[in-house]
Amino acid sequence: MYVTSLDPLKRGVVELGRMVRGHWSVENHLHWSLGVSFVDDGCGVR
Repeated sequence: MYVTSLDPLKRGVVELGRMVRGHWSVENHLHWSLGVSFVDDGCGVR
C-alpha cells in the first residue's frame, strides 16, 4: 500500500505506479549501499 495526495484520476494509474516503483527503487538502492558500506548484515548485535 502506498499513500499519496496525488489524484490517480488526474495522473493515471500507470504513471502513479511508475512513480511509486521509482521511489522504492531509490530507497532500496540506498539501503543496500549503506548495508554494504557499514557491513550491517554481518553484525551479530541485535
